[in-house]
Amino acid sequence: MPGTCQAEAHEEVQKVDLSLGPIDAGKALFLGTLLPPLAVRLFGVPEGYAEIVSVVGLLAVAVQLAWSKGLSLKKVFHVNHVRNPDYGYLPIIGVGLISLELLLIQGIDWLLGGRLAEWIELFPSHDMPDSLIGSILVLVVLVPVAEELLFRGFFVTAFSQWGSGWAVIFPSIVFALLHHPLKIAGAFIMAVMAAVSLIHYQSVVPAVLMHAASNLFVRLIAEFHELVESPLAEVFCVGTRVAFVALAFVFRSRLVWFWHEFRKLWREFTEKPQFGLRFRALLKHWSWILIFIFLGISFLGVAFSFF
Repeated sequence: MPGTCQAEAHEEVQKVDLSLGPIDAGKALFLGTLLPPLAVRLFGVPEGYAEIVSVVGLLAVAVQLAWSKGLSLKKVFHVNHVRNPDYGYLPIIGVGLISLELLLIQGIDWLLGGRLAEWIELFPSHDMPDSLIGSILVLVVLVPVAEELLFRGFFVTAFSQWGSGWAVIFPSIVFALLHHPLKIAGAFIMAVMAAVSLIHYQSVVPAVLMHAASNLFVRLIAEFHELVESPLAEVFCVGTRVAFVALAFVFRSRLVWFWHEFRKLWREFTEKPQFGLRFRALLKHWSWILIFIFLGISFLGVAFSFF
């Protein structure tokens, strides 16, 4: 992966339209998070379909914002044909990383005598369809497509005027903080890889496939574990996760490349005095102020859950 690909892709992102900026990203995220749940309550959406409305609504707000500015949705969300389809390693790496995360959580829970699992149950879970096909439709199709189009496609475009560092790192941080506390680190790593892949391939498609493969693996393993309740089932699940971690290691040269790209982007993101100036610019708009308040309240809730 030549290093020039990142710069070339970044230049292409900047050419989309500078009328779409970080403030638009804040509006899309806040309104997309607030309005769908209100619609669910207002229209009495049946249990099991609330998550579908939330996911679709999250993306719909961003689409409306881009549409109202007369922008090309294809360019804003990076829905492009991949001319260099050598991204088949990404789903494998994605499944390997999620497997490693699950193994670490399982190992820590075992060391703590099951107390970690009890703590996890304190946090509400998403309202998913009861059927396997329905949950797969949501987790493997709707969620990856909507989240990647928003957090990678829309956000990369919106923050690109502040440079590749902000376009990749900041949306990845926000994306990670919206996850369960135990999954923040894993979500951040996956988000960075997805954003770097979008810039490298100039398309959101590889990121969607990586996200979808990871969610599919988690759902199928959970379904198997529920159907076959035995010690052998547990051994099979652990063995499968270990196998995918090992398989992801086969692509270690790609992982090293991602690491080097992350380091360059992180230095650009934290560069002074731009970092402080840009962060203060976000704090001048109501959307980002409310988002930061919401994240702060969420972390207070996590802190109090320990007592």
